[in-house]
Amino acid sequence: MPGRTGNMLQMKAKRKAGQHDGMVLSRIGFITVPAQGDFLVEDKFPFEIGGKAKKRSQIRGIEEAYVVRDDIEVGFDKDIPLWLFGFLY
Repeated sequence: MPGRTGNMLQMKAKRKAGQHDGMVLSRIGFITVPAQGDFLVEDKFPFEIGGKAKKRSQIRGIEEAYVVRDDIEVGFDKDIPLWLFGFLY
């Protein structure tokens, strides 16, 4: 899907320029691309997306930040399995 790839590249370019581009997802809420983390939901909850070995270094010091990990079955503390987000679709 060329349009989808183009949108992600535009979002990354705006992130580097310090601009924010947001969208509303009906089941989740308003999502923006923050300076720290991968996604910011409702201007309050930052999410960092990564694999099983993902560290919290990119969201260090942010109180309400969550790490969404692939290749884990069960979440713990502020680590959420990626597969759970499939239920939001």
